[in-house]
Amino acid sequence: MAASELTRRGADGGTLNRWASGAWEGWRRFWFTPQDPLVVSLMRWPLVGMILYTHLIWTLDFDAFFAATDSWQSRDLVQRLQADQFAYSFWWLIPAGWMFTTHLICLLILAMYWVGLATPVCRWLALLIVISYAHRVPLAMYGLDQVNGIAAFYLALSPCGARLSVDAYLRRKFGWAEPVKSVAARLTTRLIQVHLAYVYLWGGLGKLQGESWWSGEAVWLTAANLDYQSNSLTWLIHVPWLYQALTIATWAWEISFVVLVWSPQLRPWVLAVGVSMHLGIGIFLGMWTFGLAMIFLYLSFLTPEAVRTAAAWFRSIADVEDVPQP
Repeated sequence: MAASELTRRGADGGTLNRWASGAWEGWRRFWFTPQDPLVVSLMRWPLVGMILYTHLIWTLDFDAFFAATDSWQSRDLVQRLQADQFAYSFWWLIPAGWMFTTHLICLLILAMYWVGLATPVCRWLALLIVISYAHRVPLAMYGLDQVNGIAAFYLALSPCGARLSVDAYLRRKFGWAEPVKSVAARLTTRLIQVHLAYVYLWGGLGKLQGESWWSGEAVWLTAANLDYQSNSLTWLIHVPWLYQALTIATWAWEISFVVLVWSPQLRPWVLAVGVSMHLGIGIFLGMWTFGLAMIFLYLSFLTPEAVRTAAAWFRSIADVEDVPQP
């Protein structure tokens, strides 16, 4: 074989090795670069707060949902529905006389988790609670409960009590070791980001299976449904171009989210559209809890530096307001 051919092949092999090495390094940085747990700790407040709120609501009519025999979804009915599934729930192990007491204990654990007390234990117990409630009353689960499950799972993997928590206060008070940057904090935010992107992707692709999303009428059909209206949108009938544009923009934004959100220049605009969409759903269709829970997941795109900058800005505003006026 000619020397020139060997040289060329060696150069090609070196280029391939450099490309593979660069690709692996980029992959490693994306997922595993240690990060300050400030972001996941910040996310704990709204996300666990939403989980606590949604489980607190069960208290208003607890027996109607969780009583063993005379509830709307009796044990026998649910267990028959789940006969071919792995759907664990600790409710199957709780005696009838301890049901409400168990519910109160669950609320206490979630409240401790919310404020960041005994977080390493509470975060896993909270995941068990979310799963057990969902599998006990599966016919009463909606999109919000799925978002709660996503939040509970990923936060359980993270050091979300390392900062902005009672645990952090006690650590400072007793001089215990301060938290350091961790791979778990970075990995958790990345998993939430990727999961969120694919939720939107499949949501957008799913919409394209419906004729009304192609014709541009889906937003109008939703607006005209009085069962969902918190504020009337019937005026849209007079501006068909608007509801058609909103319809097409919705699925186009959802499908493109998985690509565009990774651009630092486009990310603020992509997320701003999402915030506007979810707030609009809350204002006009009354789905506030679901919309807010989705927006809370957007916090995963913040950096610790951005959180500190925002906190410093708010402190400066507060300091200005505290200055006595002449």
